[in-house]
Amino acid sequence: MKFVLLTGLLLIAGGIACAQHISNETYLVCDDKVFDQVEILPDFKNGKAAFEDSLTQALKRKNNYPAKGTITYGFVLTMQSQLVDVKAVKGVAPNDEAIKKALKATAGNWIPAKQNSHTVCAYVYLTLNFSTDRLETSLFQKRGEE
Repeated sequence: MKFVLLTGLLLIAGGIACAQHISNETYLVCDDKVFDQVEILPDFKNGKAAFEDSLTQALKRKNNYPAKGTITYGFVLTMQSQLVDVKAVKGVAPNDEAIKKALKATAGNWIPAKQNSHTVCAYVYLTLNFSTDRLETSLFQKRGEE
């Protein structure tokens, strides 16, 4: 009996230790299943240009549009088109919190990822390339070399 209890505790502790890079919020909305690789990446409901335009306008309205630079954010896109665990993973922006808030405000404007024809939660990366006249975005999943 002690062996069974000890084994169970070790399994639970191991599962918790291995899953610390995703917040409790993600577990609540994704049932503990977040895909690092999917067959069909998430997409922007109204297209890439519309997404870039709405994000640019949101940042300019609050005077938070960076002059120029590139920053990559990683986040979980849920099955309900919500962004959780938004974090800058490459680059630095002086107005990082404003950019995160603007990204989270795009919830509902995403088409979630698909795996085996099922809508799933997926961890994705979004590179934002700011210039004085426009914003360009690139959405991808992490590969081994990045």
